[in-house]
Amino acid sequence: MTFTNSAIELDKISFSYPNSENLIIENLSLNLIKGDFIALTGESGSGYSTLLQILGTLLKPQKGDISILGNNIKTFDEKNLFDIRLNIGFLFQKGGLFEKFTVIQNILFPIESKLSRFFIKDKDKKKEFYNLAIDLLSEVGLKNSENLYPSQLSGGMRKRVALVRAYITNPKILLLDHPSAGLDPITSLDIFEFISKKNKENSLTTIVVSQEKKHIYNFCNKIYTIKDKNILSLK
Repeated sequence: MTFTNSAIELDKISFSYPNSENLIIENLSLNLIKGDFIALTGESGSGYSTLLQILGTLLKPQKGDISILGNNIKTFDEKNLFDIRLNIGFLFQKGGLFEKFTVIQNILFPIESKLSRFFIKDKDKKKEFYNLAIDLLSEVGLKNSENLYPSQLSGGMRKRVALVRAYITNPKILLLDHPSAGLDPITSLDIFEFISKKNKENSLTTIVVSQEKKHIYNFCNKIYTIKDKNILSLK
C-alpha cells in the first residue's frame, strides 16, 4: 500500500549480512511521513544503524519492498538508485570526512556529483552552493573554518562539518547516524537544536539514530526502537 504523504515505506523487509544466516531485521514494516522528525534508538547491536543504511539505499534487504518518495526501488539499478540518493542527505557515525580535503571541499563534494549528474557547469550555481555552505558553517558555530583541514578540527567540529555536508544538497530526506555521539552536553544540544530548526524550516523528513534519550524525547515527534528484529513505537 502506498501513502501519498509517505517519505519512505518499508513493507515486510528482512535483512542479513552476506555469508550470515542470522537475520538482523525480519518482516519489518514502517511508514515514515514527510516532515516528521524521527528517532531510532535501542540497545547496541539491535540493528538500528543497519536499518538507517537500508533507508538510505546503502544496503538492500533480501525480502520485502521499499518505496522512497513514491518510488518502489526493489528493481532499481545503480543509476536509478543514484538519482534517489540525490534526495537523501546522510551523516555517517564517524563523519566520513576526506582528510586531504579542506572543510569547504568536503562540504561541496556531494554538490560536484549532483551538478555533474545533470551536466551543470554554471559557475553561478556553484557559487550559490558555496555561499550556502558558508552560511551553514556560521549557523553551526564554524565561521571562518572553510579553509581548515580535518586534522585541525576537534571531534565536535568534525561532526558539525559532516552535518553541514548532509544538508548541502537540499535533500528531502535526512539520515543522521549518531550525530551527537561523543560530544559534550552543550555541543550535543546545539546539534539537536540545529537539526530541529532545519527540519521545521525545510519540511524535511529527518531520521536520527541516537542514544540521547533526553534530546530525542524533547525534539523528535516519533521514536522507534528495534526489538526482536522488528520495530516498536515508543512515541
